[in-house]
Amino acid sequence: MELDFQPEMVGRQQELSELQSYLDDASEGKGRAVFISGEAGIGKTRLVNELKELAGLKDFQILTGYSLGESLTPYMPFLDALRSGGLESLFTEESPRVEAVYLVTHAGLLVKEVLRGETKLSPDIFASMLTTVGDFVRESMSKFSGEEKEGVLSSLGYENYEILIESGKVVNLVVILTGEKNEFLISDMRGVLVEVSKAYEGILENWDGDDEELKDIEELLQPLITSGRYDGVNYGKKDPEARRNLLFENVSLGIIRHAQETPTLVCIEDLQWADPSSLALMHYVARNSRKTGMLMIGTYRPEDVAVADGKGHPLTNIMQLMDREEMYEKVELSRLPEETMGEFLHGLLGENDLDADFRKRVYKETEGNPLFMIQLISYLLEENVITSQNERWALAGDLENIDIPSRIFNVITRRLSRLEREQRRVADFASVIGEVFTSRLLAHALEMDRVQLLEHLRALEHTHRLIRIHNGGFRFDHAKVKEVLCNEIPEELRREYHSIIARSIEELNKDDLGEVIGDLAFHYYQSKNNEKALFYLRTAAQKAKENYSNEEAIRFLEHVLELEEGTEEIAKVLEDLGDLNDLIGRYDRSIELYESILDMLEDDQEKARIYAKIGGSLMKKGEYKESVEVCTKSLNLVKGQGSGEEALVLYSLGELHWNRAEWEKALEYFEQSCRIAEEVGDGRQVAESAIGIGNSHYRMAEYDKALAQYEKSLKVGEETDYQRGVAHSLNNIANIYADKGDAEKAIDFYERSLDLRK
Repeated sequence: MELDFQPEMVGRQQELSELQSYLDDASEGKGRAVFISGEAGIGKTRLVNELKELAGLKDFQILTGYSLGESLTPYMPFLDALRSGGLESLFTEESPRVEAVYLVTHAGLLVKEVLRGETKLSPDIFASMLTTVGDFVRESMSKFSGEEKEGVLSSLGYENYEILIESGKVVNLVVILTGEKNEFLISDMRGVLVEVSKAYEGILENWDGDDEELKDIEELLQPLITSGRYDGVNYGKKDPEARRNLLFENVSLGIIRHAQETPTLVCIEDLQWADPSSLALMHYVARNSRKTGMLMIGTYRPEDVAVADGKGHPLTNIMQLMDREEMYEKVELSRLPEETMGEFLHGLLGENDLDADFRKRVYKETEGNPLFMIQLISYLLEENVITSQNERWALAGDLENIDIPSRIFNVITRRLSRLEREQRRVADFASVIGEVFTSRLLAHALEMDRVQLLEHLRALEHTHRLIRIHNGGFRFDHAKVKEVLCNEIPEELRREYHSIIARSIEELNKDDLGEVIGDLAFHYYQSKNNEKALFYLRTAAQKAKENYSNEEAIRFLEHVLELEEGTEEIAKVLEDLGDLNDLIGRYDRSIELYESILDMLEDDQEKARIYAKIGGSLMKKGEYKESVEVCTKSLNLVKGQGSGEEALVLYSLGELHWNRAEWEKALEYFEQSCRIAEEVGDGRQVAESAIGIGNSHYRMAEYDKALAQYEKSLKVGEETDYQRGVAHSLNNIANIYADKGDAEKAIDFYERSLDLRK
């Protein structure tokens, strides 16, 4: 007789009923987010698994991701969830290049084609693709047999190209592309089909091939090639903020599109460990999916999101933001009441003769926590305190003489003591890797034969019930088991394990370390290998900054600060931390970090740069007087040197006076900054200063002078590939023409700015 580790759920009928109602709402296109809170072992995952079963019966697509305490990789739980549904391509940053666009009837007849002029595709390949598309469309449409076919997206691979086919009401839109498709393209394709249907539905329903009837339809297809959005150029690549915005929108559009086709349940567990970028993405998706068939579930431990160091936990901060927008529901799980003990034991063991005194004792020791109850009963079975008699479980002896561990730590520790020596070594190494691990990494770290390792893992799974299979790898049955294992390893030995694991990750991923940088940073940091840890932490911080994952970059750099010893290197890290905190609006913290650098610096130019940054943070706080004082101090250090630092300080002073509506004073500083920037060859600063000069002239109603400066900034921005500056210049030029009453020119420049921002 065996213990049922997934017994019928007890005492959660009300919570499950509430979640089921949210599932029903999602089936009707009313999406929402729900947070399930409860202490470790209270049954959050059990409840979510029950909900997944119900969702499966309703034909929901189910996406599941997990946050891991030992993972430092941004977006990992969301990427994990998307992978579970084959949607990881939503995280791609490659831009598609549209080579050709076709309209094809449901019978496979070509209506209209638009080809890219400079395409490398030969006419023969086009013709071959078109034949393939026609056959596919006829075959696909015949399968619908009169059913609703509008809004169905199909994809075909053809040599190095991808063919996307979007089904409309009366016609199909076919796009041939290179690179990775994204949700922006799919959304635009659907928009084109709507316009085609609106303008030509009556004609296309009975179209006989007369081109004259459709002579203007080509204009609706052209933007997919001529707009500049699908030229295979990633315009946001050099701008971290733009990259993050594009990523968020692409993921959101993709999940929503799938939820519109198939109701979707997204489950992200253990949000107390989620990185801030994943939480921000969760917020973004939740905001945009309230009118779709998507239910998003997040679980977390309230004890792990307490305020630390005067700063709110990232999850708490996100929940506060979502609460203001009334964007989520909350389900709180409490411990099971004592009266459920009999039902719980029956579900766990089946028929038994365990009396009220036994139930009372077990409840007293576990206080109604389901995980603690399962672990305690497991221990009592292993110790033969409970035995099978005539196919019923009974207590073997007097309860008063039985030593029942009173803490879950002791319960798990005693269970672990039953492991064989090699099994315990495998479990120890796995616990240092993390809550989730693979046999490939574990075998390499242990230098163990793979078959032998899998036999040990089978015993840990089936005999001892400590781990379970998870997404092609393994996962500890509960985080508490992993924590107890890891904490039992002596600190010095644990450091050695981290070092071995880090080297194994390096060796196994030597051809591409991109996805494991965060893991390497974590394990080398834990191993106290400062040289390696510093290298990977810096690399991870840079990667996080490039992805606009600023909170993660701050976390990496704070670890770097702990390990760094050189004064010059420490100053650089402090400055980077100051820049990041300034970027996310923590101005008091950025000022504190900048000020801590000043005593380390001897060079006046470097001091001037830091004072200028302090002044910038003060200005953003609205403390203009203090900002002017600091920026003036900065200017005094570099005045007359004609350096890049002097240009930067002068520009900051210009911004200060501009924000105080002192246009002439601002103009004076912007002009000085621009002149020095030109002398030192700093194109980006020239572009920014020229915009400042133009803005000052604009405020003084000197529109021609303003226009000249904006045009100068535009030219320099284009020459230096400063996309943000170009977009600003185009927008400001449009404002000038709008004020002059030249609507046509204004619209042209606004559209150019808008296209670039997109």
